[in-house]
Amino acid sequence: MKKAGQVCGSVFFLYALIVVPLFFKNKYFDMLQAKGNILILGLIITLCFMAGVLTAGLIKRSLPEFKLKLVDIGLIVLAAAGICGAIISGSFSESLWGMNGWGVGLFAIFGLCAAIIFLPRIFEYRHNLLIPVLLVNCFIGIIAILHAAGVDALNLHQSIKSTQFFSYISTLGNANWVSGYEVMTLSLFALLFINGSGRFNLTNALYILAIVPGVMTALSCGSDSLLLGAFAVVLVSVPFILANASRLSRFGIFILIVGVCLASYRFIPAFSRKMTTYGGVFERLFDIPVIAAVLVLGVAISFFGKFWDNTSLKVRRVTSLVIVMLMAAAAVSYIVYTVFNFSDGWGTDRGFIWKCCLKEYAKLPLIQKLFGVGPELMYNYMQEAAEYFQMSLTSAHSEPVGTLLGSGIIGLAGWLLAWAGVIISYFKNKVWNREYLVFFAPLAGYFAQSLVNSPMAANAAVLAAIFVCYRAFAHKEGQTSEKF
Repeated sequence: MKKAGQVCGSVFFLYALIVVPLFFKNKYFDMLQAKGNILILGLIITLCFMAGVLTAGLIKRSLPEFKLKLVDIGLIVLAAAGICGAIISGSFSESLWGMNGWGVGLFAIFGLCAAIIFLPRIFEYRHNLLIPVLLVNCFIGIIAILHAAGVDALNLHQSIKSTQFFSYISTLGNANWVSGYEVMTLSLFALLFINGSGRFNLTNALYILAIVPGVMTALSCGSDSLLLGAFAVVLVSVPFILANASRLSRFGIFILIVGVCLASYRFIPAFSRKMTTYGGVFERLFDIPVIAAVLVLGVAISFFGKFWDNTSLKVRRVTSLVIVMLMAAAAVSYIVYTVFNFSDGWGTDRGFIWKCCLKEYAKLPLIQKLFGVGPELMYNYMQEAAEYFQMSLTSAHSEPVGTLLGSGIIGLAGWLLAWAGVIISYFKNKVWNREYLVFFAPLAGYFAQSLVNSPMAANAAVLAAIFVCYRAFAHKEGQTSEKF
């Protein structure tokens, strides 16, 4: 059973991180549906594998320990609410596949929840699984760089309006989808690099090979939601990074890479057209003083970080605490500022969309308030927004808001319970002292950006794969884990 479980988990991991992000059919015109379909196929394969492993375990009486945790309960509630909402909607088949929405319908929700619950109990992460993922992400990043330079690699932009050329990136699609994807994959690769030790070797070279195009891809999306995710990643990683000189010095190298990538966009003529598309807070990143500050900071941290081990453990802990508290204070200040300055136009009209969603939710009968209108069926209820935007609105542009409308207050409660379980595990297991923080931080980043973005198939698949790895390590807490 152990071998079969390892195969099942490995297939899911590689499928989610390679096949789904790479796959496209009719270029960008059906990207959501194409990736939704390929995700469904992968989940069917995974569920069959899981059913086989479970059946073999029942026959051999060798089932793994199955004590439900808060995350499991939350995911079960979320999936159950989605099922009820889809049944009540009267459009069960449409909700099941979600092809009139963003391709993450009831089946995808059920399959992803099942994978996150079951696979960590039978799967153990192996570091060699990441090698093909690193290479694939390098390829995705190179295509994104070419697109940022105005080169239509793979002819993906054929027949797309010239004004939308830079809004769609590589094999991932819309800039907001890229934001969620890069928050997870880039932070994973960066933290694996930061956690490395000794001299540079082939593994470190592969990390750099994925990090450089990853940073360029992240910067090309131009989405402020990426900054929310990056902030969350750094916030939960500060104690981990400051634990020793090697990590701090390598963090400095990563900051230096970011600075070089910022300078590349600013000063290389090929990216001049791309530079005109930036706005909001993101645009300020390319100001010369900001670029200079990032480069200086990277050099300083990478150099002086080598001497960090000369400081006492108490100094390191106090420094970590001060930085975390300052970042937390900044986050609270931003939230308060946003609350008092919130308007319909906030977040590229997200304020208006959220108000419409909540208005429609308030009109629902009690049974639908509890279980929602059904996953991926919100477009049937967003006539006001459709008239405003002159197009059908299929996404709430906020995962919790979308979950509330699609799966009701019970579904949202399940969503919140699952994330509460993740956050509690961070403190309970002191994850900042564990090497598997490299899997927790991407989850934190995804959660932060999900507040202003909706899930699509590629991001949902990557989230589930990283979730499985994190929970697999947390499940084996106290046992000797593989050295990264």
